[in-house]
Amino acid sequence: MPFVHSILNNDGSYTHLWRVNESIDDLLMICRRRGIDVTPILSSVKASNRRTEKIVEQLLLHIIFGHPVELLHDPHGAPYLKRSSTYLSISHTPGIVVIATHHRHPVGIDVERIGSRVLRVRERFLTHDEIQQIDETDILDNLIAWTAKEALYKAAAEPDALLSDFTLDPFNRVVQDGTLQLTGHLAQRTFDLSTTFRHEVVITVASERLPDTASPAPANMIL
Repeated sequence: MPFVHSILNNDGSYTHLWRVNESIDDLLMICRRRGIDVTPILSSVKASNRRTEKIVEQLLLHIIFGHPVELLHDPHGAPYLKRSSTYLSISHTPGIVVIATHHRHPVGIDVERIGSRVLRVRERFLTHDEIQQIDETDILDNLIAWTAKEALYKAAAEPDALLSDFTLDPFNRVVQDGTLQLTGHLAQRTFDLSTTFRHEVVITVASERLPDTASPAPANMIL
């Protein structure tokens, strides 16, 4: 059986996570049981890892919405659902697929495995001030910033923006196992972000803070 979590974030978005433990045959069997046609994926996606991710995306969407849905992409590659007003964003890293959904606002999500690679590319996504604020040897803080910038980019829907165009308010990581609330900006726009740590990955979700945004509800876990 799939290992799935759904998390309600403070901004009203949901993070849906599938930890991939199944073989491709197991995934295809689950698809058949749920009435999900993945023939287009099998015929068009040749790389086995990418094929698995695409199939899990379809299965996770079926769990979220309770029925098969048609996933499309706009000219810039951003995902959206045919005949649905729900906003969504998708990300994956080896062994993990995550989907963020929001019923009112565009949303962005990014997931990265904890590792030192982020230290080699931090100058590409951090601003000058952030480079001074975030320790160059701190893998987790740099990963928080990296996933935040990626999630901000997706939520902002500004394809010409650079990751370094987004700024993060200074943050202090209090605990490693929990949720961290962040605030990000692009010019005059402000975004709320939630970062969680689980299964050796960092996951960050972002949505824009709009004038009609209600007071955030407490985050909780739905199993």
